[in-house]
Amino acid sequence: KDFDSKLDELRKSRFRLAAEMCSAELRLVTLFEELVLLKDFEEQDEQLSEAFAKCRREKADIARMMIFAQGKMEDKKKALLDNRSKEEEVRSKFNKQFVEFKGQESPYYSKMVKILEHTVKIKSDEESEGDDESSVSTIDPDNLNEDQLGKPPDEEDEYDGSLPQGCDQQLYDDVKKLAEENRPNVEEKAYLERSIRDLTEKTLALSTRMRKAEEALRASDAKVIQAQRQKQQRLNQLSVVVALHAHQIEFMQQIPVNQTDYGTDLPQSKIYGKKNQLQANEQQQIQELKTDKSDKSNKQEEQHNESESEEVNEDVTWALRSDFTDATVCTTGQLNKLFKNIEDAHSEKLKNIDILKERKGELKNQKINLREMRKELQSKQDELRGVQLLMFGQVVDHDNLFKWSASRSTEELRVAVAKEEKQLQQEYVDEADKLVGYRQRLADLTRRNTAELKQLEEGLAEQHEIEKALTMSMSKITADFPSLQPSHKGVTDKMRLEKTLQRQNAEIEALRQEIFVLRRKGGVWHQ
Repeated sequence: KDFDSKLDELRKSRFRLAAEMCSAELRLVTLFEELVLLKDFEEQDEQLSEAFAKCRREKADIARMMIFAQGKMEDKKKALLDNRSKEEEVRSKFNKQFVEFKGQESPYYSKMVKILEHTVKIKSDEESEGDDESSVSTIDPDNLNEDQLGKPPDEEDEYDGSLPQGCDQQLYDDVKKLAEENRPNVEEKAYLERSIRDLTEKTLALSTRMRKAEEALRASDAKVIQAQRQKQQRLNQLSVVVALHAHQIEFMQQIPVNQTDYGTDLPQSKIYGKKNQLQANEQQQIQELKTDKSDKSNKQEEQHNESESEEVNEDVTWALRSDFTDATVCTTGQLNKLFKNIEDAHSEKLKNIDILKERKGELKNQKINLREMRKELQSKQDELRGVQLLMFGQVVDHDNLFKWSASRSTEELRVAVAKEEKQLQQEYVDEADKLVGYRQRLADLTRRNTAELKQLEEGLAEQHEIEKALTMSMSKITADFPSLQPSHKGVTDKMRLEKTLQRQNAEIEALRQEIFVLRRKGGVWHQ
């Protein structure tokens, strides 16, 4: 028997290793197909990544250029405002100087203004002649006032800028000197206006480039997403093989040995058929182990007798069905455990709901008490108002009264109401904290109960091992000391003890099977 059991274990190990090797080979084929597919997409991914990175760099460069141009434009605008303030100072100085001589009503005032404007016009023309011939005037007529625009060309040509007849020579020289001093301001103004216009055009061009770069970036991103989607679709089209263990399937059937692939390779087919039958009846054994111990032992003996009677039939064995469309790839033990967890969670939820309802009821009562106290306070205030009308004929202004005197009773009542409200608020917070503590305590008790159940299971397993060792020791001692064997007078006691020993052995075997079943988790065998 030991030889047959070891041989059976070796066969099982060989089959298991062969299945694992086959699964590994199939997985290797799948990985190789994925590698070939990824190699095909590698060049496309690199091109798309480079294009996307290039678009991002271009967008960042354009953004930096726009920030630099805008900052420079702000500086130029500030400088232009300073230049205009200087020009206004020159004009005010001119007006002040002319008033000192003749006043604004003088007939020479308009000619002096023409001299100043004509001189400025001459200087700006000289500056424009020094620039490129393709350049245009940088002065924006929309931003100039009437004094800066000057007179039409026909009116300017009427006066050549010479000394008017009867005008003071000193005034004429001062105006020409002032126009010469204003020449740097005019040149700076022309330069600033030209710079602002160039920067504005550059900013508009950069904005156009930014929009194009953003469109290119979005298009590149869409291409990357589309390529990734295509690659994932191709990967999803690959065939994946999943190996299942026999004990993960609940559907098995009896077939003749001569119709199986392993009938010639297994000379002891009766042992293989017996083991497969035991595996197929695992769920029935689990249900039997949950019943009463006395009934359990009787059922186990009956099942053992049935299995022994089936050993004679060597022509029938158990095998998996060919159609698994309606099969469940899951063990019943896992489903029972899941259902139990769901029931525990549901019961815990109901308990928490009851506790919450109780706390809400208490809070509602407290709010009702608070409302009654406020009504009582309102009635007291109405009574006080009636007393004031009887005593004083009018309602006393409490605000003014509190400014000049203190009402001790009112203050005490306010303090009492505030204290009561604070106490009720604190009680509400404490009850909420207690509810959180109860929930935490319930979770801790659940975890502790789970740990204790696990320890109890381990203790039962150790107890079964000790009882088995004790039984074997007693059998060995009885065999070594024949004198301890019962006499002919104790035949009845011997038979009774043998039956008891057989029953205990059957119980031990059933418990061993239960431990064996409980050690299997999710299709993995724990030894």
